Amino acid sequence: MRAGVFAVLSLAACTSGDKDSDPYADGQPHIIITAPDEGTTQGQCFTMDVEVYNFTLVNPVEEPDVVEGHGHWHAVFGALYFDCESARCDIVRTSDEVTEEEVVAQLVGNDHNVVNDDDGNPVNDARTWSFSGEPCPKE
Repeated sequence: MRAGVFAVLSLAACTSGDKDSDPYADGQPHIIITAPDEGTTQGQCFTMDVEVYNFTLVNPVEEPDVVEGHGHWHAVFGALYFDCESARCDIVRTSDEVTEEEVVAQLVGNDHNVVNDDDGNPVNDARTWSFSGEPCPKE
């Protein structure tokens, strides 16, 4: 299931300032969920925002080759995931179940293999949200 935004957006390595004060100046990829806020309640449709450091987000259809340091991210809900090619991703959940669950933003290469840091750990970030089951707004 593809619910990502297909606009190509490249985020260059975003490092600045003193290496001692900048946790992302280590040259390794990082992904941070910036919205929605932890603990908030979402309906079936919502938008996830992330910040990505030391990794370039690309559209895997337009750049299908696997290139180190390039790829996209997955918004992972248990066994379900959404492909996201930009820092903002519109999510449309098909479940109307009222639940609370952890959602993971995970960097992946264009082959969908998980990106690992130098220590072999998956590059991801997680938040817990409640889901109200409220349907998407009618257009």
